[in-house]
Amino acid sequence: MQRFLVLALILAAALFAGCKSRPVEVVPFGLPVPLEDAPPPPSYALAASMHNERIANIDRLWAATDLKLEWIEDEEHKIEQGSGNLLLIRPDQIALTIGKLGHVRLWAGMNPTADYLFDLRGDGVVYIHRRPDGRPADIFSPDLPVPLQPRDVPWLLGIMPLPETGNIEVVNGYWLLEPEGVPTRLLLNPHDLTPFRIDRIGPDGTSSILAIHSNFLPVDGIPGPTTLMARRLQIVENGKEARIDLDLDRLRGGQQAQRKLRPAAFDLDRLIKSHEPGEVVELQ
Repeated sequence: MQRFLVLALILAAALFAGCKSRPVEVVPFGLPVPLEDAPPPPSYALAASMHNERIANIDRLWAATDLKLEWIEDEEHKIEQGSGNLLLIRPDQIALTIGKLGHVRLWAGMNPTADYLFDLRGDGVVYIHRRPDGRPADIFSPDLPVPLQPRDVPWLLGIMPLPETGNIEVVNGYWLLEPEGVPTRLLLNPHDLTPFRIDRIGPDGTSSILAIHSNFLPVDGIPGPTTLMARRLQIVENGKEARIDLDLDRLRGGQQAQRKLRPAAFDLDRLIKSHEPGEVVELQ
């Protein structure tokens, strides 16, 4: 078992075996159709402020999830699916459960001091990477397809606030924001600031993993003006074609989400007691 807590490994370990990183056909992850009536871009600082205002009330989320992974095994196109829940309190409390037939098989998450992965098949094992200083570890793994980590999730959802400094460009009428000091790029629709595409940037300065957003609907329970979020994310590692489709259903924010966000969902000690894994592995 590698020491990296990445969602691709979670999916591969929990739902199927023998996954090989071979190209499969996916929807094009290129540029959006050019906007004919695109407004001129503002300064980066203003665009970031507008984004931050739009997502200000999305500080917590709950959703039912469906996940699908496509890959090639022995020259045959394979598809596997699982379902579960997403629980999130910005910026560093995340739980993503994955199961089949109503049984949770994997629980991946993070809290302010640790990343962890519960493999609940068989006798069960939990892998724990503790962060004494509270900072997420640099846990990119280029050897795995679709290296989505728990800490990537709020960024790829497009709900993290941006710093005041950075760069802005225009791509087919969309605003491309590159915040300073944050390994993320956001391609936003200038009319409503919803994301078309969000990239997480790897240690080499290039896109490591990206998400295409679609099917925008209001988030239930968010106070104030209507806030749109994508109900589907198509996630790929840049340069490879294994793909994760993440569908969010019954998406809740605000107090509606809070009622479902039990503190125990982010309490590692309580999760260990609840799931009673046969082995606890402390990663260095």
